[in-house]
Amino acid sequence: MRKLLWILESGLKDEIGETVSAFSNSDGGTVIIGVSNSGAVPGVDIGKNTLEEFANYIKRNTDPQVFPSVKIQEVGEKNIVMIEVKEGAEKPVFFKNHAYKNLSFKKKALAKKQYSLYTRRQIR
Repeated sequence: MRKLLWILESGLKDEIGETVSAFSNSDGGTVIIGVSNSGAVPGVDIGKNTLEEFANYIKRNTDPQVFPSVKIQEVGEKNIVMIEVKEGAEKPVFFKNHAYKNLSFKKKALAKKQYSLYTRRQIR
């Protein structure tokens, strides 16, 4: 099942990074920046270099590295950013030394016991 997370502000790099970790540790998903939860599209003002810098930020801070697809899409006369994240081949995926998982669109850091069980399941 594809998950979507709407984030209104693009300045929330760490929150987006945590969500990328959570999506990588599940079955993937899409982060949409510039759309509110109600569906309104205020859009974002973002340049191409900013997208590349953001993708590199995610790569630098994930382990194993995640290479998300980051695109600008026009909706009406506004721009939104779509970050598509695939399920990680190696799990868990960490963001800044923490692994995250999704709980009904709320992300949560994996507890040490959960991480241990998760790791054992991945090894088998």
